[in-house]
Amino acid sequence: MAYPSKKTDKLVAEVLERLSLGETLTSISRDLKFSTMTWSRWLDEDELLAHAHTQARVAGADAVADDVLAIVDTEPERHEGRIDSGSISWARNRAEYRLRMLGFWQPSKYGTKPPEKNKPDEEDKIDEIDFMLRVTERLLSSKRDAE
Repeated sequence: MAYPSKKTDKLVAEVLERLSLGETLTSISRDLKFSTMTWSRWLDEDELLAHAHTQARVAGADAVADDVLAIVDTEPERHEGRIDSGSISWARNRAEYRLRMLGFWQPSKYGTKPPEKNKPDEEDKIDEIDFMLRVTERLLSSKRDAE
């Protein structure tokens, strides 16, 4: 389906704002009825827009990171006074997926490679996502124990 490709200041401002809030370009383009290929062409043609786009993406990654913290910090749901293990699993999956996306979007800041020591063995490498999951599980476990 072909979308209109008229570049307006209002459209550009809204796209940059929503990117900075962590939305994907695909969902924004679908909502505002423009093509992602058209956006890419505009970025190629306009250096200032390309720079603003990059800044919005960095801010958007930080917004998603804040979302991950909010998910992890949210008290799990309770049913009949007991913590719902399903809500814990759901929260864990939501946080993990966002962390993986961040690793692809901003690998230098949110990448999954741990800093290298003095040429560690493969066995010594820690997968950052597994580490975050273990930290999350410990936090949730300590919250349960405190109750």
